[in-house]
Amino acid sequence: MSNPYIESCGHDEERANAVVLLFSTKDAELSPLLKSKLYSILMTFNVMGNADTCFENAYFALLAIICVYLLT
Repeated sequence: MSNPYIESCGHDEERANAVVLLFSTKDAELSPLLKSKLYSILMTFNVMGNADTCFENAYFALLAIICVYLLT
């Protein structure tokens, strides 16, 4: 089992706890849903735990932090 803790810049540890869906070209029929505001709000809640805001790039932020985590 992998370590769910990530060391941040201030040498504090943060616990990683998120579900990230990975899509491929076979999922092209889901494109309208993935571009919707509802999906953006769901991913914002997944990242920040706040359903009052909508961060349009939350899914890409999750993918980026996964890449950083895997590379370190």
